[in-house]
Amino acid sequence: MTSASGWFPDPDNLSRERWWDGAAWTVSTRPRAAAQSQSRSGIARRGFVLGIVATALAAATMLSAFLGSTGAEPNMGLTVSVFVLMPAATVTGVIGIVLSTIGRARAVGTEERRVAASGLALSIVGACAILLLLLGVFASVLLVSV
Repeated sequence: MTSASGWFPDPDNLSRERWWDGAAWTVSTRPRAAAQSQSRSGIARRGFVLGIVATALAAATMLSAFLGSTGAEPNMGLTVSVFVLMPAATVTGVIGIVLSTIGRARAVGTEERRVAASGLALSIVGACAILLLLLGVFASVLLVSV
């Protein structure tokens, strides 16, 4: 056996974990799902946080693009919007979608499912807002060139 103490699968019942004190098994046990839910909830929470960040970045991108496009000549706001905020929002949104989907699939309780679903919704909103902004940029370029 390992000399490090900690919770390990119970050799007598794999649905539980038993405490290994570094030298021998103790009488302390816990359901195995409790240990798994601690690590699983982190994925759902990360997806939720990334969903918030993606939505905020998308809003900042739209605001920056709007403010940058009001003048006759391109300015720094439009450049920052296109080359910094847009890629950051896109990457954050996609990672948020992936983590929220994984978190929802692994969710044990109702609260975890809600957190994962909220993260998924926010990430989709952020990613779709960027797609709409890209479509608007392409449409305006096409209209200007015609």
